[in-house]
Formats: sequence, structure tokens, C-alpha cells
Amino acid sequence: GITFRCSSIYLNGVLVGHVLQHFGRGADGKHPTCECGWNLEKKHWGWGIMPEALRQLLDELFEQTPDLIVLASCFKSNLRSLGVIKKLGFEPDRMGWIVRLVHLIRHRGRRVEQFALNRANFRRAIKANEKLDPRNDEA
Repeated sequence: GITFRCSSIYLNGVLVGHVLQHFGRGADGKHPTCECGWNLEKKHWGWGIMPEALRQLLDELFEQTPDLIVLASCFKSNLRSLGVIKKLGFEPDRMGWIVRLVHLIRHRGRRVEQFALNRANFRRAIKANEKLDPRNDEA
């Protein structure tokens, strides 16, 4: 079946964002999938809150379902979300032509890109980001 889940993001006890998850089966009907979408209050953009919240959530999801494929989409012009998507290891994914057409109509021509993430790519991206984080340097 299809299930939905919404995870709330709090900063110092204040609600600042959400991550929505829609679970189901992929187009092949075999692989479990999770479509993810997120939002964050604008005043908290650029603080690393969303990448960290998604890292924790995705870590949990991949522990529970190792063969899960996570899908995310955003406007091609949404550079902040594209940065989060890249940081977590998502790769471009082919969106079906009917879905693409619906997005084009619904969003008045604004182009939506779709991305996919598996457990191996997620873990590889997290390790690469840890190496780049100056907080991990020994003093």
C-alpha cells in the first residue's frame, strides 16, 4: 500500500520546517520508493538545517529498508534545494513524460527536475561531506 508521513523540524523548540514522505512502489512495481519533499522557513535558509534533517531521516529510512529508492524533485531554478539534493548524493532521474507534462502545466512552464537516491550513493556522499567538514579536523 501507499503511506504518507510528515516529519517536523524543530530548532530550539520552535517549528521551522517539514519533510513530507510518500511511500509506495516504483514504476517497476518491485522496488520500494519514497518521494520526499521539504520546506524550511526562509529565515533559516543557509544554516545547514535541511541537509542535516534529511541526513538523519534518510539514514533511518535506509536502515529500515536498504533497497529503498528515494525520489526528490524541485524547480530547476531552486538552487538551494538543488544544493541539498547534490550534497546528499541524489542523481538525476528520468521523469515520465506524463508526469513532466503535468508539472509543466501545473507550474506554468517552470521546469521541474527529478532525482533519485539509493543507499550506496547516500553513504558515499555522507562520507565525502564528512571529509570536507572542517569541524572534523584534528587540532
